[in-house]
Amino acid sequence: MLSRRIRLDAGDTKNDEGREVAMTNTVRELLIQCVQGKKPTERVFTRANGRPVRDFRGTWQKVCCAAGVGELSCRQCKGAVDANKHCANCGVDRAREELKYSGLIFHDLRRTAVRNMVRAGTPERVAMQISGHLTRSIFDRFHIVAPNDLMKAALKVEAHHEQEIAAQTTQAPDFGQTSGRTASKRADPTLMASSSLLPN
Repeated sequence: MLSRRIRLDAGDTKNDEGREVAMTNTVRELLIQCVQGKKPTERVFTRANGRPVRDFRGTWQKVCCAAGVGELSCRQCKGAVDANKHCANCGVDRAREELKYSGLIFHDLRRTAVRNMVRAGTPERVAMQISGHLTRSIFDRFHIVAPNDLMKAALKVEAHHEQEIAAQTTQAPDFGQTSGRTASKRADPTLMASSSLLPN
């Protein structure tokens, strides 16, 4: 915590490779609250009774439904259920295992993190190391280019092109500028050749 780094040992990650990442200020502040008053041997994420959090999908789905980014539906009739898990179509209160969740899942945040790192200017190789993607093809699945990103790229190209044009128009001519004289034009050999063919 003091080093502001999170280390994942080999075997504790999905690809079994260890890695180390630096914490943002927000992450560090939140984790300090999680470990406050705990011993080094205790788990970081625990419930109110002190038991470690092993599965938070139920809580995650409940929060997402309340936030409007997820919903529960009845597996029997496919109809929506209310906050009390009551299916109006079937007229019964359903148990959690009788419901189907659709919406934002926790794993989606990995894609958000990859996108935010790339947009912030983090080199893609560094972003891959942080996210744990071993191959570029898998990384590209998470780094989905949004239409807004394409528009921003077009605007950047256009702005760069306009800067180049502005730089060219403000450059002084090579000859005669400092003395107030206009530079003499060099004769074009192709025009000289064609004019010599004209009748006198």
